[in-house]
Amino acid sequence: MFHTSKPISTFFTPNMTAHLVGIGGVSMCPLAEVLQGMGLTVRGSDMSDSPAVAHLRSLGIQVTIGHSAQNLGDCDFVIRTAAAHNTNPEISGAITRGIPVYERAQAWGAIMQNYKNALCVSGTHGKTSTTSMCTHIFMAAEADPTVMIGGTLPLLHAGHRVGQGDTIILESCEYCNSFLSFCPTVAVILNIEADHLDFFKDLADIQNSFTKFANLVPEDGFVVVNADDAPTCAILPQLQGNILTFGLENPAHCTATNITYTNGMPSFDVMVHGNLYCHVALQVPGKHNILNALAAATAAYALGIAGSAVAKGLGDFIGAGRRFQRKGTFNGATVYDDYAHHPSELQALLTTVRTLPYKRVIVAFQPHTYTRTTALFAEFVEQLKIADVCILAEIYAARESNETGISSQDLCKQIPHSHYCPTLEAVTVALKDIAQAGDLILTVGAGDIFKAGEALLEVKTMEFFTTAPQDTGCTPEMEAFACLDALSIPYQRIEHPPAETMEVCAQISDKLNVRICKNLVLCNRQKTAFYLLCMPEDKPFFTKDLSAQIGSSRLSFAPADMLPELIGCTVGSASILGLLHDKACRVKLLLDEDTAKAEYFGCHPCNNHGSLRLKTADVLEKFLPHVGHGYTIVEL
Repeated sequence: MFHTSKPISTFFTPNMTAHLVGIGGVSMCPLAEVLQGMGLTVRGSDMSDSPAVAHLRSLGIQVTIGHSAQNLGDCDFVIRTAAAHNTNPEISGAITRGIPVYERAQAWGAIMQNYKNALCVSGTHGKTSTTSMCTHIFMAAEADPTVMIGGTLPLLHAGHRVGQGDTIILESCEYCNSFLSFCPTVAVILNIEADHLDFFKDLADIQNSFTKFANLVPEDGFVVVNADDAPTCAILPQLQGNILTFGLENPAHCTATNITYTNGMPSFDVMVHGNLYCHVALQVPGKHNILNALAAATAAYALGIAGSAVAKGLGDFIGAGRRFQRKGTFNGATVYDDYAHHPSELQALLTTVRTLPYKRVIVAFQPHTYTRTTALFAEFVEQLKIADVCILAEIYAARESNETGISSQDLCKQIPHSHYCPTLEAVTVALKDIAQAGDLILTVGAGDIFKAGEALLEVKTMEFFTTAPQDTGCTPEMEAFACLDALSIPYQRIEHPPAETMEVCAQISDKLNVRICKNLVLCNRQKTAFYLLCMPEDKPFFTKDLSAQIGSSRLSFAPADMLPELIGCTVGSASILGLLHDKACRVKLLLDEDTAKAEYFGCHPCNNHGSLRLKTADVLEKFLPHVGHGYTIVEL
């Protein structure tokens, strides 16, 4: 903060103008809305356009893209995001002109004094999920809360909301003692661990910060703490005010009983002071989420929320953005993203997914900051070994410079079944190469590792099937699929865009693990069709020589659109399945020697939007005799 003796609250009057540096940020955008609602003139700047900036402009808030001292105009005070240092031209310009500069935490701290209830959720891990759960509960209770979360909540389609109720709910971070500017009436401490050691000296220093935070609560407020977390329990004797505990292992005021699981999702009774408060069925997995739910339920109980609202709110919660967030599927593997960036968070995440019905757990992990990776190196190695495959992206620097020369390659040397990728593009390629049906792919970290998973999902995928497609509109082809099924001939089928280029054909071959045969239809003067299958290498041949081999009159190539006229086949049936199954036509299959010797071959059905992998013997010994067609092996 720029040197000023004035508390920021003195500027919260309708005749004042606030300038917000980094106004599009996750906690700055709702701050701008709240200040505008208090009657202030609000404007600001950001480095780039975003949905948040567009939203603010729709509210009549002026936002300038780019930072310049001229953006300050005639503002009365400045609020900055943590990323705006004194070297920022707007911050240095304000200091030069004597305009007071405040941190965003100071602004939120002053604002929450205007609310009857200020619920602040803190802890080394679980803040976003628990703050989101609290939001769901208070929305279910129709309390119309104001909310600020460090992630996107699907319920809000954002990470914040500005309500008209008497409750404000904020995710409260300990880094740089930020949460000591808050004024909580209910302070939640989920856990305390050694983290942010670029700022804190050690665990004791962190515990001291949490103690100060908890003691900000007034006499009639509540401090909600985790009875199962030893570092948190160690500070209990230093805490003032009303203490409410939650937990599963140790005695606590709020606990869970009758825990059961359905498809990995827990259900349980929430007991407070030995009495049933509500029954909860979560839609998010893991013991850590049971504890998060108990923390949210305890805070709600302290503020007089009915158990029915707690049950509904927690039951409707499906997760917050980047907190075990399902992103999609790739080649039969399910892709999730998670923000875990501390060894304890990794442990909670990976031990949870190990209980889910996936064949393999593939983790693409991006360590966050050099200091954290160095300080917790052994712990990261231990937890990442839980995964079946670990792909390590390079360390995300965030606010730091690499003074020790540490790299993700150092982790890779200690973790079996791990691979190092210097770029996110390399991570995407690695995931693409190893993904299999039934895998769980996790992109994990607090940086931009999620982009690797999103890029993976943008790769054109080919769905894999072992059953016939829905009606293709080609009767002979559908009859052929029915014939394969009736003869118990197994096949693998993929759907894909039209195979009009060699690149697409190569992708099809890779997917089916077989070379796709060339498909050539020829006919003679007697209108007998010959369906030639040969391996894809370009082997020149003369129809004269081929005619001699099979004892036929001169063959000529038959374009698909000419087949009805030439041999009387059904339009659209020109494929290994459709044409051979068309019993009205005189069709003979020709195979070159390589195709005949192969255990499997691949081919396109007639609609050219899918391909098949068939066992060669099944086609020659079962399918062809059944439909009454023969085959000849030829030399090309």
